[in-house]
Amino acid sequence: MIIKDALKKGTQTLEDAGIKTAPLDAEVLLMHTLNAPRTKLLAHPKRKLTKKQASRFDSLIKKRKIHIPIAYLTSEKEFYGLKIIVSQDVLIPRPETETIIEYAKNVIKKDTKNKKHYCIADVGTGSGAIAVTLGKLFPKTTIIASDISKKVLSVVKANLDKHTVSNVTILLSDLLKKYPKDLKINTVIANLPYLSEDVYLDVQPEIHYEPKEALVAKNYGLYFYEELIESLEPFIDKKMLLFLEIDPHQYTALKKLITKKYPKTKIAPIEALSSPKRKNAKKIKIGLAATIVR
Repeated sequence: MIIKDALKKGTQTLEDAGIKTAPLDAEVLLMHTLNAPRTKLLAHPKRKLTKKQASRFDSLIKKRKIHIPIAYLTSEKEFYGLKIIVSQDVLIPRPETETIIEYAKNVIKKDTKNKKHYCIADVGTGSGAIAVTLGKLFPKTTIIASDISKKVLSVVKANLDKHTVSNVTILLSDLLKKYPKDLKINTVIANLPYLSEDVYLDVQPEIHYEPKEALVAKNYGLYFYEELIESLEPFIDKKMLLFLEIDPHQYTALKKLITKKYPKTKIAPIEALSSPKRKNAKKIKIGLAATIVR
């Protein structure tokens, strides 16, 4: 089988299965199979695949056909210009999280000025995409990437090694429970489970292949953020920056919760377009940014 025919067959199989991104997915999977860039695929459409390559590509197409996410099939996902290693133990990094980082980056940059020591906590780090990105953006800061799972933290370590990030410390911790009691944290950033069970039932098929425990939370998806907010106080010096990725419907409830505990807090939404490719797309609140003052 030649490249051109493999792409045609792979695309048709995925289209028949209702995969909306069939042509792109077929290309990505063939690029992964051949370990070749897209330009080579296009430049050599009549190049013949070996039997092993054809078999591997066919196997990947069959897996994608049943909606296994592309990132799990290629074991990586591009995020903020970096290729992040992923496994089925971690959530796949998403564009919404890139938006959170873009917003947080500008605020943290100002906050780090004239500070000799600056500590950032990435709570519920998952793949480590946030910690790795912030580690490269702010190499003079100290970053703690924590998670409750050893398997997850092994993925974080792989990403830190891959991207040669040396200012990130890995910590096995349920939220902030294992953080040093005398530690003062300047910034907390978190993408914790925030889907309710009802919302989870209606998500696209691909998401059901991701770890449910990293997606779903009790109390309408608010449970882990409520726990996190309650545990912040011992780690605050004079003030703390807080960035949370959320469901748009949770913004008001979380804002009330934070301001009730810390009345002087300034809170702002982090917004993104609901459907970036549509002209009539509306801005929705995908995150919450807070400056907590004791």
